[in-house]
Amino acid sequence: MVRDIIIPQVGETAEEEVIIVNWRKKTGDYIEKGEIFLDIETGKGTIELESAYEGTLLEVVAGEGETVYPLTVVGRIRTSR
Repeated sequence: MVRDIIIPQVGETAEEEVIIVNWRKKTGDYIEKGEIFLDIETGKGTIELESAYEGTLLEVVAGEGETVYPLTVVGRIRTSR
């Protein structure tokens, strides 16, 4: 099953911009559930995102340095379930 990687709402509103700082994994890499795989920057600092799923990173939709908003799809992961 393919699941979207979505930027969580980290501020009080969905209009707060988030910058993709660092993908710790590249396309094709395996990600464990709970593993930190992405760093984002908000107006309050850098946040490490943990994977909600276990699987292979299929696609990076938003690359490093890009500005996105909460609830935006930034990648996709193939899970075994």
